[in-house]
Amino acid sequence: MRSVPSGCWTCKLRHRKCDLQIPACRECTDRRIPCHGYGAKPAWMDGSDAEHRELERIKRAVKQYLKKLRRGRRNQSLGRDAAVTSPTERYTRILTPSARGADEFSSPSLPSRAFDHDHDIFESPETLVDAESSLPPTRSSIHEEEAAQPVSLSQDSTPPYILPPRLASLIMYYLDYVFVWQFPYYQLHSCLGNRGWILACLSNSGSLSHAALALSTLHRDASQKRFSYSQEAFEFHSMALRELRKLSQHTETQTPLNDRAKLAEFIAASLTLISFEVFNGAEYDWVPHLDAVTAVVAVQSPDLLLQTTSSSEKAKHSPMSISRGDDPQLQGDFNFLIAEAVWHDILACATTGRVPRIPYRKWLEGSGLAMDDLMGCYNWVMIAIGDLAHLQAWKRDMKQKGILGIPELVRRGQSIEKRLQDGIAELKQTAKLANAAAMKFERMPIEIESPEEYGYDKIKYNLSESSITDQTLESLDLKIPNLTLLYNEHRGETKLRKLIADDAGVSADDVLITSGAAGALFIITTSQLGSTPNSESNHLVVVRPNYATNLETPKAVGCDISYIDVTFENDFQPNIDEIEGAIKSNTRLVSVTCPHNPTGSTLSREALDRLVAITKKKGVLLLVDETYRDIAFAEKLPVAASLGDHVLSVCSLSKSFGMPGVRMGWLITTNKTLQETFLAAKEQISISGSVINEWIAIDVLSRRGKILRDTTDEMKVRLQMVESWIKSEELLEWVKPTGGVVCFPRIKQEPKGGFAAFYGRLLNNHATLGYGWPTREELEGGMRAISAALRDE
Repeated sequence: MRSVPSGCWTCKLRHRKCDLQIPACRECTDRRIPCHGYGAKPAWMDGSDAEHRELERIKRAVKQYLKKLRRGRRNQSLGRDAAVTSPTERYTRILTPSARGADEFSSPSLPSRAFDHDHDIFESPETLVDAESSLPPTRSSIHEEEAAQPVSLSQDSTPPYILPPRLASLIMYYLDYVFVWQFPYYQLHSCLGNRGWILACLSNSGSLSHAALALSTLHRDASQKRFSYSQEAFEFHSMALRELRKLSQHTETQTPLNDRAKLAEFIAASLTLISFEVFNGAEYDWVPHLDAVTAVVAVQSPDLLLQTTSSSEKAKHSPMSISRGDDPQLQGDFNFLIAEAVWHDILACATTGRVPRIPYRKWLEGSGLAMDDLMGCYNWVMIAIGDLAHLQAWKRDMKQKGILGIPELVRRGQSIEKRLQDGIAELKQTAKLANAAAMKFERMPIEIESPEEYGYDKIKYNLSESSITDQTLESLDLKIPNLTLLYNEHRGETKLRKLIADDAGVSADDVLITSGAAGALFIITTSQLGSTPNSESNHLVVVRPNYATNLETPKAVGCDISYIDVTFENDFQPNIDEIEGAIKSNTRLVSVTCPHNPTGSTLSREALDRLVAITKKKGVLLLVDETYRDIAFAEKLPVAASLGDHVLSVCSLSKSFGMPGVRMGWLITTNKTLQETFLAAKEQISISGSVINEWIAIDVLSRRGKILRDTTDEMKVRLQMVESWIKSEELLEWVKPTGGVVCFPRIKQEPKGGFAAFYGRLLNNHATLGYGWPTREELEGGMRAISAALRDE
């Protein structure tokens, strides 16, 4: 059983008698100083200089408050209005709206730097200003101050009050930034209601108004890196506590539902103070506020309190009326408040170790509350968390009584687990339906950071390209004739397809011309890996690392993916047994690249044949991206599609021929049914290819033998240059490529200054090095630059 504290930590520090009021004692709230509560002993209270500085800050705050108090009494004696409703600002009472400019009420801009939760907000005294008076506070002076207090503005029968610019700015800051921080998933048209009633409450100088001002000030100061004692925030906090105490007395003497507006404000203010205490770093000071809310909500009924009408009707028949004129746009909504209260009550179990005080099931099952609209967490998840808290309490109780039964414990736990698993399955089904309805595209990092996007003129040594040097019409000796720019054959020009087919050992009808290899990969992925709402998700097995399209497009269509990672230690060769083991009942496709991008490793003929056999046996398709097949430094493998009608081959003129600007690729399969599907996809994307591009491709492929011999000879020279450099570079090692124009060196030891510093200078750990695109001189310069970056030279 917990012992009763002798006083709050502030009264203990000041050696004052404390009345032990919750959530803050009267001794502190009357003097507008922070009440440090009754929880764990503050870190600064250790008899050191920190404790002395805190005492001096509090003394100055008391002096400053008494100075304001005397000034207010002098003003009152002169017949001036002394109705100060905020320690720092006055509310301005008017009969008609002011003609002030809109700029006075604009909210401040949020600083670009994020606030840091790890700093103590009580560290610095700069925000406390010494008062001129040194009179000590006395109980009589406090009584005199109370006698001079005007009637609360929220109880005044006069017309509404417009906030001064300073306070209006803080209120707008709350609505624009703090509210969004508290409730990141709340939407304008949420079933929890709109925010009109909140704005009305924030403008009436009541407990919620002051609580929001306190939280807004604290959040603003933290976001602006003002890590010091926020006197202004705690002055608002004290005012909120005073107003909340009045509401507490009201709810103790009257049935809460008799005045729904006061009930709503009591709940809203208490919940806002919970956020204030948590944001301020208080360990348990928020618990009294939560206890107050749960005590009130626990005795309410969803049928009487919550709105079940449509969103349009909510504005007309809200159970709370915040404005005296019953303006339908200023009606409150208990749906929002109860959802927030239930959220705090359930999650508090993790800290307090107790069960929820609110009967959450009656609110979350069938009442219309949608927790996901408020916090992004579904009702069934919140119910499961609450049930887990009850299970923990039951287990503890049974254990203490010595009658804990393991079978019953397992049964109860399995019941909760089953509901969680059912919920997860429903989420997956929902996601599946969403993916079936729309593909989700995101830009690929490799394209965002590509030289063409970054700017070729900004790069001195470009070793990032994965192709040979870009060709020109002049370097290829091309003179384009007077072509007719008509719709071309949908499959591609017959002569072009025959040139490709003859090299692959297939027929021209087995070839489909596409917009680059990327176009072919897109057609395959969207037609074979997408799923319909009523079908099981398709599954992909793919080697990684890989060309980005082979990874990102399958993600976009929402298919299940298993990755087979190749490693340096295994010479970047895929583990065929691991690929076979990854194939499941819903696997549709196995995807590899050969030669591999970005390592340049090539499958052996034996490995390729095993892949063809395994995929045929399992009844799945095999996709081989053969973009670099035409540049081989050892045995040149056959076109994979010629080895089986379940195999797909993809290639292009972009990499090995240095013609990415022509956007000419092809897809080969001997499966007639699949080819018709791929043709249908192409026709829906582009109908046919470019007459000009296909003419260029025909001309180049007619000379492919000589072009590729010259290119391969040059790439062998470049490869030798890279090999000599890596042998002399003690910080690097590699697996020597057997094809293509890229390699994947590994850093053997941490560079000078660490990997983070090296990344800032160049790259990280492995680095793709393209040796085919730059000139020999640029390649030499780039390799020297890498060596220098490794040493921070």
